[in-house]
Amino acid sequence: MQARVDLAEERIRAADAQGSWFQDPKPAAQAFVTLADLSRVERRALAIRLRDRPLENVLGGMSLGDNALERDDATVVRDAILVAQELAYLQGQALRGVGLDAALARAGELVRAARAKLAQLPPTAPDTERQKARAEVDRLEAMFFGQKSEALGMLRRDAAQGGEVDGGIALHESRLRAMGADPGAKNGPMEWPTDRP
Repeated sequence: MQARVDLAEERIRAADAQGSWFQDPKPAAQAFVTLADLSRVERRALAIRLRDRPLENVLGGMSLGDNALERDDATVVRDAILVAQELAYLQGQALRGVGLDAALARAGELVRAARAKLAQLPPTAPDTERQKARAEVDRLEAMFFGQKSEALGMLRRDAAQGGEVDGGIALHESRLRAMGADPGAKNGPMEWPTDRP
């Protein structure tokens, strides 16, 4: 655990050393994505370090510290995806190159782990345990690629604006597969909206 926290702190401090996150928000996006790769316990250890030795980018560091104290892994991953999108938008850039793929993969790990936990419940498991596991799967799917998901809307917009020959459909589908979306779902997140962004 300590080695992962050390590496994350090193990456975040390197992003901090690149200058003002207001002038160049790409390092801030990288810092948030780095945070998303840590477990709750690892984030807490990192938060203590950031509190003891604050970042030069004070406001960004405070926000990063707050996210480090978040108990829910999925919320941290979703926030990293959204921060990366917002910062890329401010710079007028596509989302590529800010570590977004790592955050999407982490989202997929969480979704697949929740599905596996539900699938591995024995037939004799209490209904409350089964309902709890089902609720977690539903919560994660809704958070990352449900029809009202902020992350889904952002990914669709970015893919459509990326200048791809197919209008971004392949990029969008690959990102959703990374997050654990079901490619065969009727009216699911893979279906490109008719009112394309």
